[in-house]
Formats: sequence, structure tokens, C-alpha cells
Amino acid sequence: MKKVEYGIKAVTVLCFFGAVVYAVINGDFMMAGKCALGALFSFLPDIIYALSKKRISSVICVLFYLFLLGAIFATEVFGFYSLIPHWDTLLHGFSGAVLAAFGFALVDLLNKPGTGNALNPFFVALFAFSFALGIGALWEIYEYSFDCILGMNMQRFLTSDGVVLSGQEALYDTMKDIIVDCIAALTAAFVGGTWFKIRKKSA
Repeated sequence: MKKVEYGIKAVTVLCFFGAVVYAVINGDFMMAGKCALGALFSFLPDIIYALSKKRISSVICVLFYLFLLGAIFATEVFGFYSLIPHWDTLLHGFSGAVLAAFGFALVDLLNKPGTGNALNPFFVALFAFSFALGIGALWEIYEYSFDCILGMNMQRFLTSDGVVLSGQEALYDTMKDIIVDCIAALTAAFVGGTWFKIRKKSA
């Protein structure tokens, strides 16, 4: 599985660096900045290992790289938001599950070897769920901030005709994203909590 992880990581980094060069040549510095950020995020598992001397599961790493490719590369370079219906919803569902899985991994990373199994499975699942939902909320803050500062439309408060939405219509995209994050994180937390409970009994 390590070979698969390293292979997908290499493809991810190359895609982002290629996208940065392409964006700079075409004068799209916003795309260049986002893809450069994606390239930096590709090294997050290595940074975590450097700080904790513990490696994240290869499966979680692979899912993380695939999410980066889908959320930033495919969206910015190929415009998947416009090409594929409900692409944003799919990404939020995927990210909610991946972040919950990462929350479970954090339990092992932040505790001494062997102590993770002593924790209550419900508490671990609750932590994973809360972690995923918290990151999802931070993402919505990021979208709101960029909309306000750079005049973007990440929260879809403008229609394609430039009409400013109001009331529940203006909140629809943000609330839909949070609800999808919540459902995906809750599902992953339930599955992960069940696995954690089984692991605890067999330990």
C-alpha cells in the first residue's frame, strides 16, 4: 500500500506544480495561488510525521491526496464545479468522511502507544465527528472571508446572472455543505467507532 500512497502523492504534487506553471503563464494568479497551496498541503502527512514521528495510515493518506486533486486541481484547472452536477456536494461528503477518519488517526498519533485502546469508543467517535465538523465549519469561514475580501462567490450568494440572493436562498449553499459534512462525518464516526470498539475488545 505504501507504493500506491507514494505514487499517488507524486502524481498529486506534479499535477499541482504543473497547474501553477500553467496558471502563471496565463496570468491567472488566483489559480496559481490555490494550486500552490494544494502542493503545500500534499506534504501535510510528512509534516505530521516530522513533528510526531508517527505515520498516518496509507489508506487515509491516499484518500487525502485524492481529495486535494478533486477539491483544488480538478475544480480550478478543469472547472468541475460547472461540468459535473453536485460536484461541491460530492466533495463535502467525501471530505467529511475523510476528516472523520483522520480524527480517528489523531487519537493514535496524540496518545502514547497502546493507550488509544483504553479510551471509550464513543468518546473517540465523538472526537472524530467533532473534528470533521469543525474543519468543515472553518472551510465555510474561509469561503465567507474570501467572498468578502476578494469579491468572490464561493458561497454562491450570487446567481449566474449576478442577482444577489437573500434570506434562505442566500444561506442554502452554506447550510447544504454543513449538513452534508455532518451526515458524512456521522456515518464515518459510527463505522469507525464500531471498528474501534472491536479493536479494543481484541486487544
